[in-house]
Parts: sequence; structure tokens; C-alpha cells
Amino acid sequence: MPKVCSVAVEEANLLFDKPYSYRVPEEWRDEVYPGRRVKVPFGRANRLREAVVLGVEEDAGKEKLKSLAELESPEVAFDADMLQLALWLRRRSYCSLFEVFRAMVPAAVYSREKPVRFARSTIEPERLEETILKNKRFGEKTQNALRLLASGPKTVRDVSYITGISPESLKTLEKRGFVALYEETPGPSPAGKPKPERTVPEIALAPKQEEIYRSLREKAFSGESSFALLYGITGSGKTHVYIKLIADVIRAGKRALLLVPEIALTPQMIERFYAVFGERVATL
Repeated sequence: MPKVCSVAVEEANLLFDKPYSYRVPEEWRDEVYPGRRVKVPFGRANRLREAVVLGVEEDAGKEKLKSLAELESPEVAFDADMLQLALWLRRRSYCSLFEVFRAMVPAAVYSREKPVRFARSTIEPERLEETILKNKRFGEKTQNALRLLASGPKTVRDVSYITGISPESLKTLEKRGFVALYEETPGPSPAGKPKPERTVPEIALAPKQEEIYRSLREKAFSGESSFALLYGITGSGKTHVYIKLIADVIRAGKRALLLVPEIALTPQMIERFYAVFGERVATL
């Protein structure tokens, strides 16, 4: 029997923010499921819009419905927990349901047809600090941007958000030869072809750090929920302990989330973690 799906559609006016029904083409009946991203013809002009499937049911044939137009990549779909969270946020917040879905995934997912502007450093890593010292007119934002880009290319949007530098200032750095700006059309990596990941290295700690690390590691792998406060002045080596704990967690096949308490610390923290974990690191 044919199927019908209900979807949340992008750019739906808040007054008309409701599920819309579409017929599922027979050849897609096994590929359309709750959480799948699709494209649908919407409105009188039938302009294609992004949508997220909320539910699927058998077609009773009572209504004359439009059909789904396209299927988006299954690699960026929403699971049942995310769907429930989105519905809860929609009830609690002044926004459309699709706006909640859009906030749940990286911006590049919804801009694959449009090139995204990237920046990369043209300074050799070993000459970075020397270059910064020579250019005394570099402000704090410029210095942070250059240090951030030393860990690898980033989107102009991310560099601006993390360091506060303006896109115009990045263009000036490009004219002076410190930065290269370019455009790419990003998309999900092909299935089955993950990026190569470097081996997580062993991290040496001082005796006191090692003592604290062992205590925290016991908590982390106890199988029970727990918390701890690691107290120490700036520069006392707390981050080394965090890095070693995270390395252990990754080796155990799990993941870790590090919350940075101050946006100004982000560039140097990214640099330190990229140096150890490479492309495993994702910055939000």
C-alpha cells in the first residue's frame, strides 16, 4: 500500500507552522522514515523547500497530495531522541519546528549548494610567533585569528565568531599575505570513508598530576555517574590532566565533551587539542 509522510517545512510562517502531508513515491517507500531530510514542493509555486519527516503512515487515499521531490543524504538524519527534543523546544520557544532542526546540525549541512568561505594560514607554523612579534600593529583579535588558523583551515564565519575578527580584517590579512581565503561547497563525507585519525599519544604527567589523574580516571571508568572539582591556579597543569583523561576515554571507544568557560580561551584550547587529537576535534 502507498505511504504518506508528515513533514516540518523550512520558512513556514509561525501562523502556519504545522506538519504537512506528502505522498511517498513507491520507489522510496523503504527509504523514508522519521528524521529523514527531504525536499518538497511547497505553496502555489511549488518551490522546492527543505523538510524533515516527522512520521510515516499508510495512504488511505482520502486526500489529493503532492509527492516528495528529493531525498537528502541519510548521513544527516535525526534520531527519535532528537525528534522528541525538537518537538519539546518548539513548544517552549518562539520559533518554527524547522528552525529547531536547523539549529541541531552544522550550518554547512544546509548550505551545500552555496559555497562556504574558508580561511587558512599562509605562515609556516614554526614562524607564527615570530611573525606576530614583528608585526606590532596586530591587535589581540588578529593574533588569536592567526593562532587559530595555525591548527588548520576554518570557515570565515567560525574564525570571526571565535576570535571576534571581522571578515574585512581577514581580507586585509589576505592582501598582506598572511592568510588565504577561498570557497568550497561542503557536504557529508562519503559513507564508509572516514577521515584518517592519528593514534592518540601517551601523555606524561608530573607526580602530583599523575596522582590526581588516577583518582579521576577511577571515577570516569567506574560505570556510575559522578563529578569532581579539579582546583588549581592558571598554569598549574589542569589541561594536561584533562587531555590524558580524554585520551583514555577515546581509546575505550567513547567520546568526550570539553566546555571552555571563556570565549577568549578558545583559540589556544583548540590549538592544544588539535596538536594531540587532530581531526577528531570538532569545535562548536
